[in-house]
Amino acid sequence: MGVGWAGQVYPYVKSAGVYACPDDSTKSVPEANATAVPVSYSVNLDITRTDGNVKGSIPALAAPAKTILLCEAYSTIAVITDPYETTTNPNHYHSSATNGPGNTQGTNIVDGLATGCLGGDPGTCPGPNAYGWVHYNTARHTDGSNFLLADGHAKWFRGASVSKGDDASGAACNQDNNPAIAGCTGGSNTAAGTDNSVFAVTFSTR
Repeated sequence: MGVGWAGQVYPYVKSAGVYACPDDSTKSVPEANATAVPVSYSVNLDITRTDGNVKGSIPALAAPAKTILLCEAYSTIAVITDPYETTTNPNHYHSSATNGPGNTQGTNIVDGLATGCLGGDPGTCPGPNAYGWVHYNTARHTDGSNFLLADGHAKWFRGASVSKGDDASGAACNQDNNPAIAGCTGGSNTAAGTDNSVFAVTFSTR
């Protein structure tokens, strides 16, 4: 599902500091086997999931320049120097994957995404849900946050410009399929497609 992505790419990155945003106050935590370090970013679950929907490569994406690869998160730590992010502390898990409200995998002490209200939906912002990890009401950088897009460029967006949720069934589909468009399926927690003009970028790969 994309969980542990930071440890998988660490041999190529070779620097723990790259994973931490300077404005993320999360601290490193020593463990018996290594040190769990801040990972200020969460990978797009719609790209990395391995339950039959994995896209796997940039050519498999409909519009890499409009599909999010990484978004900013709060309070995640992981042993990224180990490819499997092996931990000896039951309160520490792995670097996370998400596509916004309702679907986050691998978080540990994470407070949520540091993006502000995603998708222009104030209903996602009041505070944590039953799982304790949805806190979208505070963006990290002046009412917005930084996103890495799948084509490799990074850009700052307000949360309202970013569509959240599971893959859209088509490029022109609306977020949450509302209003419905002929040929589009899905409902609550479905991202807008990459050709949808309402949002600048989306978690959807289609």
